[in-house]
Order: sequence, then C-alpha cells, then structure tokens
Amino acid sequence: MNLELGSLLVVDDNELNRDLLSRRLERRGYQITTAAGGAEAIELLEKQPFDAVLLDIMMPDVSGWDVLTWIRE
Repeated sequence: MNLELGSLLVVDDNELNRDLLSRRLERRGYQITTAAGGAEAIELLEKQPFDAVLLDIMMPDVSGWDVLTWIRE
C-alpha cells in the first residue's frame, strides 16, 4: 500500500544524507524532490509548490538560513 502523502523537497549538500532520507520518505508514501544545495532549492521552489521543505542549514553555496529567508519573503 503506497499512499501519496504529500510532496517534499529534501535539500542537503551531502549526497549520502539526501539519498538516505529521500528513500525512507518515499517508502512512507511521500513524493520526493531533491536539491544538492540552496541555489538549486530556490530554483525548484520558484517552479513548483511543495508541502514541506527539509532543509540542511550549513551548505556551501546558499545556506539553509538564506533559503529560509527567501521562502518567508
């Protein structure tokens, strides 16, 4: 039984963390989109809505704090 619960954006510059979390959430029925950094996350957020964003704070390109500020604006 694979109910789709919602769409999530998983943002992490660490590929292993991103993939592990994404797989676990997909198994629980979430539709997952991933981003490897803050800049990519903002690009995706401009194109489509997500029910929730799971956001790493410390990333080399655009920090999670900066993405969060962008979302709130």
